[in-house]
Amino acid sequence: MLSRSVSAAVRLPPASESDISAGVFTNRKLPEPEWEKPLACRADEGPIKEIEWLWPGRIPIGKVTLLTGPAGAGKSLVALDLAARVSRGEELPRSEEDRFPHNGVDSRGSVLVVVPMHEAEDVVRPRLRDFKADMSKVHLLFGGHDQAGDRLVALPHDLSSVEHFLEVLDFPKLVVIDGLEELCPNRRQEENTMRELTLLAVKHKVAILVVARSNPRRNKQGEYQPPTNQVLGHAPVVWSLIPDEDEKYRSHLISTRFNFRRPARGLTIQITETGTLQWGELDHQPEIVPDLPVLEDWLTHILGNGAMQTTEVEALGLKFGFSKGMIYRAGKKLGYEKEHRGFGGLGKWYWVRPEPPSPPAKPAEPENLDPAVLAETAWLDQPVRRPRPADTRENGSPGAQPPPAPELVAERGTAVEPSSNGVPAAAEGVTETSPAAGEERIESAIGEMDGT
Repeated sequence: MLSRSVSAAVRLPPASESDISAGVFTNRKLPEPEWEKPLACRADEGPIKEIEWLWPGRIPIGKVTLLTGPAGAGKSLVALDLAARVSRGEELPRSEEDRFPHNGVDSRGSVLVVVPMHEAEDVVRPRLRDFKADMSKVHLLFGGHDQAGDRLVALPHDLSSVEHFLEVLDFPKLVVIDGLEELCPNRRQEENTMRELTLLAVKHKVAILVVARSNPRRNKQGEYQPPTNQVLGHAPVVWSLIPDEDEKYRSHLISTRFNFRRPARGLTIQITETGTLQWGELDHQPEIVPDLPVLEDWLTHILGNGAMQTTEVEALGLKFGFSKGMIYRAGKKLGYEKEHRGFGGLGKWYWVRPEPPSPPAKPAEPENLDPAVLAETAWLDQPVRRPRPADTRENGSPGAQPPPAPELVAERGTAVEPSSNGVPAAAEGVTETSPAAGEERIESAIGEMDGT
């Protein structure tokens, strides 16, 4: 669509008639792929361009701006109110202390709103009418038609239709993607959509406002931070709607990411009884809860050393911008574990902190023992040392062996005398006992035993 893949650029050369008749196709060579050339230039080439603004200090042209907030904060109302103002060419809301000049900014032009089909007729169009939009300048994209019939709009599949509208509309200024989660089937498609929208914004020099459901977080200093989400990372500008804690139907528009310079001052919106918006200045930041700063401190605060159901922890975390996955990773990092308590369908999962293993018990030390008893039993604590035999040298190797006893020599019938080196040697003129003599002694011994 916007970028050409390498596989699509490879074309197989046509086969000749002889190859077709012979059935030979393996000898043909594939051409080299047509690689796309990089787009690059020197920093000193050409004029330097400044950022153009559709809404000075808040929504730039040629960029993707993300509008986040919890359900019911008024995200869609803000997006459609801005679309109605752009269609009429009316000046967008501002603060008295804005540093960005609004003079000379021509915001009038065509607007494309991408919405789900079930909200196009009875939700979006009545709201545009209440905001007094120029209905001829606002175009709705809510589905498609193919051989199977009508279907819902799906991104990034229908981004080709978005680009078609940008090419045929007169002075397109703003594209509103209302409900990124509903228009994309999964998280990967959301990331691909954000990448393609970035290219569309640069190519057609149009401002793109994406509405997404997410809860902003607050750090230890009480400053609002953009949600930790890979999809949100593709937007250089993020504005968050924070519901007022004291007044119902009132929200604060606060900048949570601005990659260019210091953003414009935040604003407030009040939803009236007729469904329109009343804009105002943000005089102070919403009240910060001091004892619930960041995720790890918050999780340690509510759990402590006890246990709490996982559903309750997740419900409390959503109020402070912590998703289920963020709580799980922080709990594992802090050493908490999930434990199932109960049986069957009545059991529930709890976040618990496992008890550390207890150290091994030390043996009891003797107390008030008699010194005389300790002196008598002191030898039990000494290591046992075996005496070294006299026939071994200092290094433990065998030494000179003593000569055998004379009675043993006489019994064996062998005369042995020690040699000069201490090793027994046979005497001359003496022979060993014959085998027959040995057998006679054995038979006589057996006879004596039978006689007894």
